[in-house]
Amino acid sequence: MSGIIESIIDKFKGLWSEQKMEVEGYLMLKDSTTNKTQLLVKEGDKSWKTKWYCDNHYTYKLPTQPIESVFITLPKH
Repeated sequence: MSGIIESIIDKFKGLWSEQKMEVEGYLMLKDSTTNKTQLLVKEGDKSWKTKWYCDNHYTYKLPTQPIESVFITLPKH
C-alpha cells in the first residue's frame, strides 16, 4: 500500500520539478509499475552499488567503459 502512495507522490513531484538530476550508471532493472530504475553506480574509488532511482526525478547516463571493466578477472590456476 505504501508503494502505491509513494508512486503517486513521486508523480506529483515530477509535475512541479522542471529539471531532472543526471545519474551515471549501468542499467540493471526497470520497474514500470513504480516508475523506478535500478542502476549499478560507482561509490568511492573501488566500490559499486545498486540503487533505485525515480524516473520522474532522474535521467540516466551510461558510463564510457563497458560493464566488464567493473568486474575483476581472476588469473587461471
